[in-house]
Amino acid sequence: NNAMEIEESFADMLEKSIKTLNTGDKVTGVVTGITATEVNVDLGTKHAGYIPMSELSDDPAVKPEDIVKVGDEIETYVMRVNDVEGVATLSKKRLDSVKNWDTIEAAVEDKTILEGTVTEVNVKGIRVFVPASQTGMPRGADLSEMIKDRVKLRITEVNRSRRRVVGSIRAVQAEERAAKAAEVWANIEEGKKYECTVKSLTSYGAFVDIGGVDG
Repeated sequence: NNAMEIEESFADMLEKSIKTLNTGDKVTGVVTGITATEVNVDLGTKHAGYIPMSELSDDPAVKPEDIVKVGDEIETYVMRVNDVEGVATLSKKRLDSVKNWDTIEAAVEDKTILEGTVTEVNVKGIRVFVPASQTGMPRGADLSEMIKDRVKLRITEVNRSRRRVVGSIRAVQAEERAAKAAEVWANIEEGKKYECTVKSLTSYGAFVDIGGVDG
């Protein structure tokens, strides 16, 4: 029995030692160490896997410990394999990029609302272009005021080959206003009190906004 177990264990070790890696493979490993320059990953193969810090995240300001910890299981993309040295160079951000493009494309089909930070607009590490008319800002407004704002937007166009993504903040704002207005209309009645925003004053009265409904 023991002899059979030892033989099976040896067979497993042999399989592990000859398992090959190829550039472009998606591989899962376990984080074994984090240094100032790289993240070490045990892939369960004869190759020592490592992720250079430049390939960990699209965000240069992010700290490695915010993304991974020793013992974490991590999925990566194989960038290069050096069989002579027994080393595999890995990338997390490239695999993330592929997944993020899939998410962005699905958002068009599913009409999903996504959130991004105005840099230009960046969603999941992918730059999204929002035309001025779709920012929700008044015509002629200083759009630089939006920088670093967190915004909700709907993806309206994706062209992966040209790496072009177009989105609309205004579309989400319009939907939210419509939902609020529907709620007001469903419950409004004489004698109720509301807090309103004055939109304009005329000689014959004031126009106000009651949660998306003009009064």
